[in-house]
Amino acid sequence: MPNLKLIAALTLLTVAGPGVAGAQSPFEPGATPMTIARSPADSTAKVLNPGCPLTPPQIRAVRAGVGTGFVAGNAYLYHYFKKAWWSGERAPHFFFHADWDQEFRDQDKFGHMLGGFHLARIGHSALKEACVGEKKAIIWSTAYAALFQLQIEIFDGQFTELRPSLDYSGQTYWFSADISQLLPNGGQYWPSFIRLSAGHSITDWKNPTTGASQRAQRKILLSLDFDPEKLPGNAPLWRTIKHTLSYYHFPAPALELTPKLHLSPWYR
Repeated sequence: MPNLKLIAALTLLTVAGPGVAGAQSPFEPGATPMTIARSPADSTAKVLNPGCPLTPPQIRAVRAGVGTGFVAGNAYLYHYFKKAWWSGERAPHFFFHADWDQEFRDQDKFGHMLGGFHLARIGHSALKEACVGEKKAIIWSTAYAALFQLQIEIFDGQFTELRPSLDYSGQTYWFSADISQLLPNGGQYWPSFIRLSAGHSITDWKNPTTGASQRAQRKILLSLDFDPEKLPGNAPLWRTIKHTLSYYHFPAPALELTPKLHLSPWYR
């Protein structure tokens, strides 16, 4: 499976408050809330923000489409999860289970974090397309991501056997840092398109003799990372492609710190 990167996950903790000039969204840098002015002598709404040139009927239609998309997407994912995860033995009653540092060594928690971030990111983008203000878009998209994952936990608490087909050892989650922005005068000494990443994965979670699950070993890694968003060109489609690629960690040399110190010349 591909390596996954949580470049922007930590920005969820640094949302600028209301009233701050130039406040940016953690999902869409540079976004500006829409402003609509209505002349007393004219019933036609004039959109002052050129980024959202929609009339009120158009706004209602787009918002209806976005709402339908949320519901349809949730229904599809529920159907998928029901077949992939909730197909085991049903529990006699609802239960809570704190599974921190268990067999999978919290590898699933990184998946939850990445999934929640992308749910919020996509939801925010959809709401902005529907001309929802920046503050409301952040609140509603974050609430949607949280409630979506809450329903998964509720269904998880009704089954004693879950996720029979996940391969956590085939996943690596990366936290990526822009070193050129962190170091004093870093741009003079560090190439802006090279980032430093810390990765988390697991290994040895299957018994080689019996094939049964066993307590995995954590794999902590350090690696250099390429930042596609630093590539030249600012065409809208190209910017979207670069931003999408920025969530992928391309194969590169990596230093494995655990379970044993090892230099991997080409970690994928």
